Amino acid sequence: MARSGFESSITYRSVVVFGTATLVSDDVEKARVLDLFVDAVLPGRASEVRAMNDAERRLTMVVAVAIDEASAKLSSGPTDDPDEDLDLPVWSGMVPARIHYGTPIPDTNGAMAAGTIPVPASVRRLLDGQ
Repeated sequence: MARSGFESSITYRSVVVFGTATLVSDDVEKARVLDLFVDAVLPGRASEVRAMNDAERRLTMVVAVAIDEASAKLSSGPTDDPDEDLDLPVWSGMVPARIHYGTPIPDTNGAMAAGTIPVPASVRRLLDGQ
């Protein structure tokens, strides 16, 4: 939050890549990449869930991109108020945004209806902030 609307900003990270995409058709490689994707969202989750079946594999496309060119941009740190605004009686600073995870709520269908399956390690680590 700057001392003016013009200088106010949101911290961000952005990447743009240009290159040639090729279809990953090898089922073993496709499964490996998709497991990496699942683990990128929630580390350790791929080993806790069932493997992808043939129908899911046919419905999912994976591409590899040979990067020819890329650019990255990020915004961080305090605002960049001009010198003439620094003594204005206007609050400025950062307002951190946080993701908060609540208590897991089990699915009530299937085996979970009996409440016999404990919360998996991947979810416990997420809740512990790891």
